[in-house]
Amino acid sequence: MITNARMLLATDGVIHSEELKSELDTFKEQDNGRIEADSGAFDDRVLAYMLGAFVLPRAVKVTRPRSEERKRVNDIFDMGTIIRECEGRYALKIPEPANDGDWW
Repeated sequence: MITNARMLLATDGVIHSEELKSELDTFKEQDNGRIEADSGAFDDRVLAYMLGAFVLPRAVKVTRPRSEERKRVNDIFDMGTIIRECEGRYALKIPEPANDGDWW
């Protein structure tokens, strides 16, 4: 999770929360080897940010339909769907040719 948060911050992560910025300033590896906020400081927002950074790429993959699922979705605004729906109702009636092959 820490790696995902670092990558997001290094690439295009923008932090608007002053509270999160101040918590990030105190969030580091301590002398005992644990990665946490300094004594007396909070790290709740940092952990929430890291969880969001971890989940974000996975959530995008889950919410995008696979190509075969996209084919099954009947999008009512898709031109193909509109044409298929109208084919039966508004089909162009082409006269059958006469026996001699003349259409007139």
